[in-house]
Amino acid sequence: MKKYLTLFIIIIFKLALSDTTEVSGNVSGIWAISGSPYAVVGEITVPAGETLDIEPGVEVRFRGSYHFIVNGWLKAIGSQTDSIIFTRDQPIEEHKWKGIRFVDASPASGLAFCRIEYVKNDGAYPEVRGGAVYCENSSPIISHCALGHNYSHNANYNGGGGGVFVEEGSPVVEYCHIFDNYVDSGGGICTLEAGTAVLKNNVIEDNTVLYAGGGMYLGVRSAPVAIGNIIRRNSCIGGWGGGGINLWNWYAIAQVSKTIFNNLIYHNSASDAGGGIYTRYDLSFIYNNTIVENTASRGGGIYVLNEGQFLPDVRNCILWDNTASSGSAIYLDQANNSQINITWSDIENGWSGTGNFDSIPIFEDTVWFRLANQSRCVDAGTSDNTPVEDFEENGRFDDPSMPNRGSGTYTFYDVGWDEYVITSIEERPELLVQPQTIFMSMRNNFCLPLGSIIFDILGRAILRPNQNLKQLSPGVYFIKLPDSNSHRIQKLIILH
Repeated sequence: MKKYLTLFIIIIFKLALSDTTEVSGNVSGIWAISGSPYAVVGEITVPAGETLDIEPGVEVRFRGSYHFIVNGWLKAIGSQTDSIIFTRDQPIEEHKWKGIRFVDASPASGLAFCRIEYVKNDGAYPEVRGGAVYCENSSPIISHCALGHNYSHNANYNGGGGGVFVEEGSPVVEYCHIFDNYVDSGGGICTLEAGTAVLKNNVIEDNTVLYAGGGMYLGVRSAPVAIGNIIRRNSCIGGWGGGGINLWNWYAIAQVSKTIFNNLIYHNSASDAGGGIYTRYDLSFIYNNTIVENTASRGGGIYVLNEGQFLPDVRNCILWDNTASSGSAIYLDQANNSQINITWSDIENGWSGTGNFDSIPIFEDTVWFRLANQSRCVDAGTSDNTPVEDFEENGRFDDPSMPNRGSGTYTFYDVGWDEYVITSIEERPELLVQPQTIFMSMRNNFCLPLGSIIFDILGRAILRPNQNLKQLSPGVYFIKLPDSNSHRIQKLIILH
């Protein structure tokens, strides 16, 4: 019986192999789902002037340390329910591959809804550079992709860009999940040399680097735009630093700047400097970022190294609950007379500068770090050259219940990546139907159904589940009760 079972397994294995399409050398045309999986058994290249179109649902499996080089046009557009997968064929070191490398490729190239994983680059410079995707003088659109479990390292620490490495060119990297990469610099994304990469609305998390930029390393002579990204739980365990972002450029020589708008940078760590952001001789524009819960030896929030000129410009930022042995919020390297220009920001323990203040931000939650309406950060920023929308593309909004304490043409921009927006009760017409009234006294313990939300008389959510009801002052409120309650909207009157 054992003999027949073994024979049966061998037959099934051979049938599976017969359904595999082996590829190597120059490739073009269409890789259809009917030919999937495609087994890569040698170097593959999309030649200049040629096109390769990969259909949704296709799996591309590498059986060795091979490159996927694109000199022409690659179109790998999956769907939300049918991704395209680029991975090793078997879970063994020998099947880790060299990544997708766009080199002088067509600007029409694009990756969408792809999973790109288990890349390993450990050779000499410059081959070591890049993890999942490498762009040299190329500008593909990389959207809604998962880029994880990639490696780029050599003894000289020349590796980088676990998710995406950009050397010249202006690719767009958007709505991607970049995670669990292990590289020398730029655990999620690395940019170098000329070009303006657009990096927006990505989640970059749980990456580890040995030298610089756990989440992003935005390096010399590059001018990327990073907007609306969540950069969290990344670590830099050596080298320069920057658990979240490392910004490096000698502006006096290469006069380009980075744009860092509306990002959430939290719970990153650096063994030495810059738990949230490390900036080195770099004139960057760092506006409306929320930088919280990062750790380092120097500069838990931001570390600055320069010679007192071409200062990084920080506006409308929150720096709170960051920790460090020296400079929990900001550390200026005094050996070089380092300085920073920071204004209209909420900085724990305070910092000199126009419009800066020191006040607990008061977040509605600790996942999205949205502002509560009682936050001192509401209507306290400047509108001068700062983003007109927040990370969710909500327009910056004037809360009529808060004083306009900011500056610029519009004095009501909020500080941080989130703009507090008035949220009305969906069942607002029910408020006109005389809802039941609940009377409570400040002298007694409040007891409301779990999951209740409290609104003020204008319909603005002011207290979410699990927040302390003792924050409320005497007055008139409305309660939105859980769905299971037959009287979902009720009036609440709190007495002295």
